[in-house]
Amino acid sequence: MTSSALLAELLEQERKLVFRQFDNDAAITLGALIVEIGRARSLPITIHITRSGQQLFHAALSGTSADNDHWVQRKIAVVMRFAHSSYYMGRSCVENGVVFHEKYLLDPASFAISVAGLVVVAAIACFTPARAATRIDPAEALRREQ
Repeated sequence: MTSSALLAELLEQERKLVFRQFDNDAAITLGALIVEIGRARSLPITIHITRSGQQLFHAALSGTSADNDHWVQRKIAVVMRFAHSSYYMGRSCVENGVVFHEKYLLDPASFAISVAGLVVVAAIACFTPARAATRIDPAEALRREQ
């Protein structure tokens, strides 16, 4: 898949994977489903779901550390600033040959992009290390819930 096609697919996923309504119970159900997928695949992932600044679900599976929590906050900052997944923002910068933090004049300690995984605006599931990111797709959990 070309970079342009990937960017178009990511935008389409962002458009399609939207909840008609999203309450605390939906966050817990979605978070538990992502935990189930992560455990089944033995992935060291941190799952964080937030809505309007309120943390609704957080889980850190075996193999994660406190660093993952900081990384989650940096990825949330990207989503909140640009209204796109951090993966989309990272791939867009690669496609355009620019360095994200330089282009937008942002502190790398406060904003994190991803070039190896998808972060959905409504539910942020951060995966680490980067290799594990390619083994699970938060969109899979979202599709299961719809």
